[in-house]
Amino acid sequence: MNKFRFPERAPLVTLVSIGLGLGLLLTGFSWLSPTFAKNLFSGATWFWVLFLVGTLLILLGAKLGQEQRYPAVSRPVLVLAVVAATALVYLFPELFAPGCKGMPRAFAACPAACRITTCSDWAAPGERGCDAKPPDKGCCFAYDTTCDPACSEPDPDPTPVPNQPPSVSGSVSCALNGSNGWCRSGAVLNLSASDPQGFATTITGDIDGVSFSCAGPNCAKNLPAGSGAIHFQASAPSSGLSSGVGNANFAFDPTPPSATLAISGAAASNGWYKSASVSTTGSDATSGVSLAQVSVEGGAWQASATLAEGTHSVVGRASDNAGNTTTTPAQIVKIDTTLPNISASVTSGTLVAGWYVTDVIFAASASDATSGLALIEHRLDSGAWSPGNSLTVTTEGVHTVDFRATDQAGLQSTASLSVKLDKTAPIVTFTPSGTLGTNGWYTTPVTLHVNASDPLSGVSSIEYRLDSGSWTPGNNLTLSDGKHSVEARAADKAGNLSAVSTAETIQIQVDTIAPSLTTSLTGKLGLAGWYISDVTFAASASDATSGPVLIEYRLDCGAWLPGDSLKVSSEGFHNVDFRATDQAGLRSAASLSAKLDKTHPAITFTPTGTIGANGWYISPVSLVVNVVDVVSGVDSIETRLDGGIWMPGNILTLGDGKHSVEARAIDRAGNLSVVSAAETIHIQVDTIAPSLTTSLTGKL
Repeated sequence: MNKFRFPERAPLVTLVSIGLGLGLLLTGFSWLSPTFAKNLFSGATWFWVLFLVGTLLILLGAKLGQEQRYPAVSRPVLVLAVVAATALVYLFPELFAPGCKGMPRAFAACPAACRITTCSDWAAPGERGCDAKPPDKGCCFAYDTTCDPACSEPDPDPTPVPNQPPSVSGSVSCALNGSNGWCRSGAVLNLSASDPQGFATTITGDIDGVSFSCAGPNCAKNLPAGSGAIHFQASAPSSGLSSGVGNANFAFDPTPPSATLAISGAAASNGWYKSASVSTTGSDATSGVSLAQVSVEGGAWQASATLAEGTHSVVGRASDNAGNTTTTPAQIVKIDTTLPNISASVTSGTLVAGWYVTDVIFAASASDATSGLALIEHRLDSGAWSPGNSLTVTTEGVHTVDFRATDQAGLQSTASLSVKLDKTAPIVTFTPSGTLGTNGWYTTPVTLHVNASDPLSGVSSIEYRLDSGSWTPGNNLTLSDGKHSVEARAADKAGNLSAVSTAETIQIQVDTIAPSLTTSLTGKLGLAGWYISDVTFAASASDATSGPVLIEYRLDCGAWLPGDSLKVSSEGFHNVDFRATDQAGLRSAASLSAKLDKTHPAITFTPTGTIGANGWYISPVSLVVNVVDVVSGVDSIETRLDGGIWMPGNILTLGDGKHSVEARAIDRAGNLSVVSAAETIHIQVDTIAPSLTTSLTGKL
């Protein structure tokens, strides 16, 4: 079977069917939702529903008219079809939507008690010029009477006459008009209301946002200071109807502005200004300030004025936009732009070559022709300011003295002077150059440099004199041997001359020659340079410059000991060093040596043979003479046998008999041993056995 296609029907049938369907759809929604039904029948809602549906149907009709399937459809027919379809959209809800007592609107009559007046043209605040203020929620521009679907009271008056809302008017009156549309006194809002039914009315509204209410038909409200919008509306409690919202504007400023004289510039002291401009500042919380001016010395009014030096009387005024004016009291303004005059000078002091050599006194004078002089101050070397017009400088050095004058306006001028003060002579010191010995003596020629310092004006000249001689310009001299006294003096550029005192005198002692030293040696001289007795070493010294000499000695490189002589008793080789030291520490040295041997050689005997009995040798004896000398050594040995003559040698052979053997020796120093028991030996030799004779006796 063929599928049904709605657009293939004739255009008229298609459009009418669409309108019928939309009408039935709206009717169904109105039965399903009371809120939808209530909103559906408002003027604004119906307008937009019909406008949108009509536009849709026109576009659809135009589309159908262009279809090739319907070339014979004329435009008037399409227009009629669109109108019919739109009428069906309106008709079905109007006839069959819910009405009173739960019946469709076409079958339900509306009693008078069920009729309600509603706003058919409503605008929220801010829309279409609506300026509603709380508690109002908007503005109504048109009203309509409808039936309350929930009302079930019987209709006592089948032909009721609907009530009409009240009307209201208002205007602003002013007792004293100002400028620019402002009222300066007696601003009143006058209101009048009327109700067509003659019901009592109440007028409500707001003045610049402040709500008010008064009973009709006429009332008046005093307006507050300020400007703004007025809204008013009349309502009839009996009918429950309200008028539209009326509007008016007001501008009321009964209060003059405040006016203050303003002084700008460099403020000085004691109410004076160094420079100043005057103007007027005003404030007005209502209409605002329109004009602020000043007048100097009663002259013309002007926006501001710059004041010249002197004393001035100034008045200010301010006007607001409503025409109110306020004038300030006269005020005295004092201007001093000229600094005081000041000069300073030295009134006491002795000046030499640009330097003062005595205390300096400074003084200043000042004047001021406008505000008058207030104070003169001084300070030294940028220190703290002190009051006073004079100052005495006693401290040496380079100083700056400032004087400052201050007038009554606080303006200040300064004068400065510089001074150089040197009351002290130069300081003299000495720098000796040389080799320093002991006890303050120099052991080389001394170069003496005279130093002079002056931290202020500086050194001008230096002189010296040697050993109380004449003064000589210069600062260097060379000192030779001797004790010297050197004096010096210096002058600075300010003319101060140093005094010659202990501080300017130096004692210099110079000794460049070592002391002379002589030595001697005493004792008994033997042979070969040997001393055979105690030896005395001695020294003597002298020094012509620095004086007393210290003589020291040492034996055989031992420790140095003070003394000028030494007796040596011990045998052997000895060396004695002498040294002499003068007060300057210069030293001379000498050495002596001696060989000392005071002991003769020691003699011993060594016999060799066979010992018999009773001290007898029973064999020849070989006798050796032993000689020892540990110092200078043995020089010669002699022996003699049995008192005979001395024979050189030290070996003897002894035969039978009793023998006495003596020995003597000489060492290299010449010491001869003494022949004594110690140098004599006795030897007994018996090498022959005794003879033996035998006999025999007896009785044979």
